[in-house]
Amino acid sequence: MCDGSISGSPVTAFRDVLRTTDGLDAHQVTPSQGRALCLYADVLHPAGGAESCWPGIIREKLPGELGFLLGSERAHLGLDRASVCVNAQLNRSVYNAIDRSARETNLSTFIVLAWVLDQDPRDLLGKLLLGMGFEPGSRPVLTPQH
Repeated sequence: MCDGSISGSPVTAFRDVLRTTDGLDAHQVTPSQGRALCLYADVLHPAGGAESCWPGIIREKLPGELGFLLGSERAHLGLDRASVCVNAQLNRSVYNAIDRSARETNLSTFIVLAWVLDQDPRDLLGKLLLGMGFEPGSRPVLTPQH
C-alpha cells in the first residue's frame, strides 16, 4: 500500500516528487514516485492515514478482483482461456496474466473482454467495483489538499 521512508523535510520531498512528475501521464509515473506522492500526501494530511490513498487501495484490489470476475464470467459461459484470447484478439500470455490476477488491463482491453464475455462493459465494471467493496452509488470523499 502506501509505504516508504521519508528523509529530510516531507514538504521538500513532496515538492521534489511533484516537480518531477508534473505534466506526466499516470502511466509515466514510476511506482516509487506514486508511492512517494501517496506517502507524502498522507504525511502532510494524515486525517485518513494510509487508508486514504485511493490509488493504492484500488491498485491493491483491482488485479485480484478482475481476475476472479473474468474467470467467473468465463466459466459461466463455458469458455476456456484460449477461446477468450482468440475472440478478444489478445495475446494468450497477456490474457492469462489478467485472468490469474497477475496483471491489470487497460480500458480498451476491458471493453473487448466484456463483449467477448457477453457483458455490457458498464455492467461488468459495476460488478468489478462491487467485488472491490464499493457499493452502488458510493464513492470516496475526496477533499482538496491545500
